[in-house]
Amino acid sequence: MPLTAHWQQQLMRAETSRVASSPHHRARSAAMASRMTHKPAAVAILNPNDNNRPASAQGGGSPAPGTPNGHRKNVLSVTSNAPSAAPSPPVNGGGKDSETTADPMNPAQPPAPASKPDDAPYEPWTGLDLGGIHLKTLSPSLFTFTHITSLYINHNNLKVLPPVISNLRQLTLLDATSNELVALPPEIGMLSKLKELLLFDNQLTSLPSEIGGLYQLEVLGIEGNPMDDFVRKMLAENGAPALIAHFRDMHQSDPPPERAWIEVDPDLEVDTGDTESFTTLSYNILCPSFAPSSSYGYTPAWALEWTYRRETLLEELINASADVVCLQEIDSEQYAEFFHPKLKERGYDGAHYPRSRARTMSPDDAKLIDGCATFWKREKFQLIETQVIEFNQMALHNADMRTEDMFNRVMSRDNIATAALLEFVKTGARLVVANAHIFWDHRFRDVKLVQIGMMMERLGEIVESFGTFPAKPTVDGAPPVPKYDKQARGRDIPLVLCVDLNSLANSGVYEYISKGEVPGTHEDFMEHKYGAYTDKGLKHDLALQSSCSSFGEMKMTNYTPTFDEAIDYVTSVLGDVDRKYLSKVVGFPNAYFPSDHIPVFAQFRTKGDKDKKPKTPSYMLQ
Repeated sequence: MPLTAHWQQQLMRAETSRVASSPHHRARSAAMASRMTHKPAAVAILNPNDNNRPASAQGGGSPAPGTPNGHRKNVLSVTSNAPSAAPSPPVNGGGKDSETTADPMNPAQPPAPASKPDDAPYEPWTGLDLGGIHLKTLSPSLFTFTHITSLYINHNNLKVLPPVISNLRQLTLLDATSNELVALPPEIGMLSKLKELLLFDNQLTSLPSEIGGLYQLEVLGIEGNPMDDFVRKMLAENGAPALIAHFRDMHQSDPPPERAWIEVDPDLEVDTGDTESFTTLSYNILCPSFAPSSSYGYTPAWALEWTYRRETLLEELINASADVVCLQEIDSEQYAEFFHPKLKERGYDGAHYPRSRARTMSPDDAKLIDGCATFWKREKFQLIETQVIEFNQMALHNADMRTEDMFNRVMSRDNIATAALLEFVKTGARLVVANAHIFWDHRFRDVKLVQIGMMMERLGEIVESFGTFPAKPTVDGAPPVPKYDKQARGRDIPLVLCVDLNSLANSGVYEYISKGEVPGTHEDFMEHKYGAYTDKGLKHDLALQSSCSSFGEMKMTNYTPTFDEAIDYVTSVLGDVDRKYLSKVVGFPNAYFPSDHIPVFAQFRTKGDKDKKPKTPSYMLQ
């Protein structure tokens, strides 16, 4: 083997691991190092007659009588010279100063979940050393310590690593040097946080292709194994990251089970009046500008390529054949040159609006700005009007909203919402479809709440205006066109929200949409001031409900190694991705899921009555 720089590092690490053969070598070394570094605090002998000495050195009591300043003559005071603990920084979200001033809208940075330190149990240790004690098997209880980041099982007699090792998702270092391993379980690829995997001096002849999931791996120790020459050569010439990337691109994973369709209201009677049935699909397609390999290192390079992803996305849309399609994170170029022409061939019309910043850019730059696109089937719907809701512009034109926090935190976020006002071709019944993408960063929960408050406020005005539109003329022989009561202020027109809320079900955003109000003192405002929104709270009367509420919400709509929860919601509906499949996948996108979100697909039916007035509640398809 050529003595390259990578192989020199391999030999050095192998030698270091080989000498650590005594029982609990790493733990003993760490304990000794700790004793050497944690010396007793130095003490200061202070002049008892010094008026400027700390009050704590005076014993905290009253001055002793009979001496100047209360000191007894010839008495020495001794105090620790150890520095006092620094005050704890404010908890994130506890005040304005705790928030970063940096703009987190970096396209290369995917959404990250809010940390919840109070919810996680305190663990005083993060490493476990079981090295050098002649273990032949590992206890199942070991794999319940899911918080550990370092595991040493070196210099034992282990022949296999159990598949349940995949439970230890926080591991950054795994040392299995000098055992009798002949193979690694495929589940090793689920340890996606591993930076060091030391397998020196075993009986390994190959590596499973699933090891490609270790996209953060920096050190892979294989010296002392009868390893395949190709693996040894690639590691020596290109290093561990290149070898891992090779396995990742070569791995062929099994396709996921089909998502089950869940009937929400299968027994809905249809003889109570005219009804309209339609399907809606909402999908954040992960704009190519937001999908660099640095953010999605676990995705095979070919599966992250936009040419592959967009074809897979289009295939999903065509197979779903939804009557209404709402896409988020779709840029102007991809809309105009790919999705609109392709879907037009399939009978769709569409409208697209980019984020507000596109207006200030050159045409070449503006076409790369993402936004929201809504498509509808021409045979099903006729477009009456489309409108765009620009949150920063709403704030600018509302005097009550011109607070310091509004200018500093909301105005710089150019998220938008759109509204498509549609009529059913056959009956003239009306439908409003809102499509929006809310700011993603969990550090700006207040911004999310303000944006969704603006959206609901404007949607209320839009549906009220739509309710005053004159009805289309009735065609001879056709059913009567539905009449809409002006006094209902458009609330008798069905409304479907297709919104990437970037929020969880316990958030202020979801509480506001589903319950119709949140107080101005809600913790998600984070003590910031937003005029009437924080003085009086937020309210809306659009009577929204989640299309998933009948079966307890979806468990997951966004899946990355650091985030696995529902941030999108729906109504009659395509169910969750199979959880067993997810347990074997590091994250999305992958070969079968072209975005880090999954499409939310629901079927609706308007509930008519005998006087032809639709009485459909509004729904959130997110």
